[in-house]
Amino acid sequence: MPTAFAWARVSSKDQEQAGNSIPGQLRSIREFAQAKGINITQEYSASESAFQGDRDKFNGMVADAIRLHPDFILADESSRLSRDREVSIRVKRELRKAGIHLLYVNEPDIDPRSVAGFWLESIQETKNQATSLEIAVATIRGMKANAAARDPETGWCYHNGGRPPYGYRRRVLEKGHDSKG
Repeated sequence: MPTAFAWARVSSKDQEQAGNSIPGQLRSIREFAQAKGINITQEYSASESAFQGDRDKFNGMVADAIRLHPDFILADESSRLSRDREVSIRVKRELRKAGIHLLYVNEPDIDPRSVAGFWLESIQETKNQATSLEIAVATIRGMKANAAARDPETGWCYHNGGRPPYGYRRRVLEKGHDSKG
């Protein structure tokens, strides 16, 4: 019976609450593996960005796969691995060199050694990175709108959450307890 590692990822706690949860992804991956006759030997998951930042859990899964040689790595979709095209290409090359095939529950299985497969995978990687860039633009737009909106009592802008973008500073104020809040 072929073996696999399962990989599930969400970018943030908000994403997990919005219904794209790690347990939901793992459930879909398990059902997919069972239907294909694949034995999942390890399950890995993380709440981390697929485009930048610290990816210790993902890198650990890749290192384990290269060391232990499962037949497959299963994920919900290709963007769960990485939305950075360069990282995606490098990781896929390393895994394929070790004889590990990637399968996605919600995307077609393509052969990257074929001409059509090469093009489809390139398009998939480009789409994933473009989606990440679109999300970043929409996030900054929303943060700017929040910063422009003012609390009617204090005149201070509303909290955006997360790390402030370049040029902004986070200041915690408590209404009624802080002279400016």
